[in-house]
Amino acid sequence: MAPALRDQAVAGVIMWRSGAAVFLVSAVWLVVDALAHADRRAPPALAEDERSVATIAEEAQEEEEEVDEVEVEG
Repeated sequence: MAPALRDQAVAGVIMWRSGAAVFLVSAVWLVVDALAHADRRAPPALAEDERSVATIAEEAQEEEEEVDEVEVEG
């Protein structure tokens, strides 16, 4: 391999490896940051509400029945 071609090959490896390293470090940092702050990004109603899905569904059903009763009476 000619010295100029070898220099080009080495330069290509240096550029690709350093570019890939910067990309991977940035991607890992973003994922770790997103996971670390996931609880703060949740809507307040969901983050503080410890009720189960079944309890929420039952309450919604009861509210719906109350609305139906009011519509029938009115």
